[in-house]
Amino acid sequence: MTINSIIRYCLKLTVLSAILLGANNAPAFSKTQCKNPIGSYGMYYYKKQKAKTSAEGRWEKKTAIKHGIGLSFWNNAKKRSNICKKQANNTWRCFAIGTPCQTKTVCKAKLSKHGMWYYKKDKARKSAIGRWEKQAAISHNISYSFWKNAKSKNINCKKQPNNTWRCKATAKPCH
Repeated sequence: MTINSIIRYCLKLTVLSAILLGANNAPAFSKTQCKNPIGSYGMYYYKKQKAKTSAEGRWEKKTAIKHGIGLSFWNNAKKRSNICKKQANNTWRCFAIGTPCQTKTVCKAKLSKHGMWYYKKDKARKSAIGRWEKQAAISHNISYSFWKNAKSKNINCKKQPNNTWRCKATAKPCH
């Protein structure tokens, strides 16, 4: 099986699971949370182990960007594998593929943060969420700073006397 055929197979699985499960039907976090498989090529190296490590590192970075730090650990991935191929110039290049999973959720105490004043309510909401994420990173660390991973989320917006909106985001930071 070639690397390209493995990639095509994984993409088919990803599309099929998205159709069957629906894009937004996944729970926020349960005891074990897994996402669709992700694959990533590493850099070219003369040593196979370095190429393998490169592919795993890029997989972790790609997963962190897409799903947050909590799911981005290669050792927690299910059905993970590395496919390495020696190139014509005697270098190695590997492809890491795995299903990102997180087995347990850790949450901290609730945080609240006000956003800036805006004439549009949507901008005020985004401001409050952004400030909440920054505060969660400062208070706990970056792995807790993703609003999408938070529990008990609440956004309270009020119209101010000067016709602007100000919102307050409250949630438990989790990873």
